[in-house]
Amino acid sequence: MTATGIRATDLTFIHLTDLHLYEPGNEEPGNESNDLLPAGRLRRVIERVRAMEITPAFWLITGDLVNNGQASEYELLTPWLAELRGFGIPVFLGLGNHDARVPFQQVVLAEAMADEQQPYYHSTLIDGVNVIMLDSTIPNQVAGYLDQAQLAWLAAELAKPVGVGHLIALHHPPVHSTVALLDTMVLTNPADLAAVVAGHDNVLGILSGHIHYNHVARFQNTFSFTTPAVFYTIDPGVQQNFRTLAGSGFAIGTVRYGQLFMNTVMLPGREKQLAYRTLE
Repeated sequence: MTATGIRATDLTFIHLTDLHLYEPGNEEPGNESNDLLPAGRLRRVIERVRAMEITPAFWLITGDLVNNGQASEYELLTPWLAELRGFGIPVFLGLGNHDARVPFQQVVLAEAMADEQQPYYHSTLIDGVNVIMLDSTIPNQVAGYLDQAQLAWLAAELAKPVGVGHLIALHHPPVHSTVALLDTMVLTNPADLAAVVAGHDNVLGILSGHIHYNHVARFQNTFSFTTPAVFYTIDPGVQQNFRTLAGSGFAIGTVRYGQLFMNTVMLPGREKQLAYRTLE
C-alpha cells in the first residue's frame, strides 16, 4: 500500500470508440483495400497498438461499433473482436446511437432473447479497478440518456469496495461539447450521473466517445475524457459550423497509484477534409 492507502498498480488499457463498421465491400481482417473505409482505419489502429511497447490489460470500446445497427454489420465485427482478443486480453463493449441492441446481442453475444429497450451494461474487476460500462443509448435518437434503473445499479457498483478505484465508460459525454452542433447530442441528464458519482472519491474517470474528437473537462469530483473516433475526426477548431476530417485516433489509459492517465494517439497522415457544413 502507498502512503495514501491506495494500492500500487500499473494497469494499461486501450480505449477505442466509434468504429462505424459497414458493408462497402469485404471488410474481413486482412482484406482491407481502402484506408478511408472504417475497416482500413481500424486495421491501422490495431497495427499501431501492436507496434507499441506496452502491455494492455484490456480493450475498451465505447459504442458505435457499427454504422447502421444491422445484423450483417455485427457479423463483420465479430472477426475483428476475435483479433482483438488474440492479444490475450478481454474486450469490453459498449453501445452507441448507431448500434442496435437486438442484433448486437443476437450476433455478438449469441443471446436468443434480446430487447431493444433494455440497456446493455456491465462491470468487471481487473487488478483492483472496477471497469463499468454504461449504456446511454436511446433507440432511434442521437442524444443519450441514463435511466433510473441503470443509475441505481451504478450506485450499487460504486459502493463496492475496490483496491484501486472505479472506471466509468459510456458512449455519450456527460459534459457540453465545444462544437455547437454536437452540444444537443451529448448525455441529456448529466446531473443525474453527477448525483450518483458525488460522494465517491475513487472514481478514476469517465470515458466516452460519440463526438469524434479529444475532449477533456472536469465532472463532479472526477473528470470526463472523450477519445477521438477510429472512423473519422470532427474538427474542434470549427466551433460554430461543422467540419469532418479524415483521421483516426485512440487513447492509452494507464492507472498508477490510484490515478488515471489518458494519452491520445492520433495516427499520422495528411489531413483531408471530408465535409464542411455551415450552420448559420
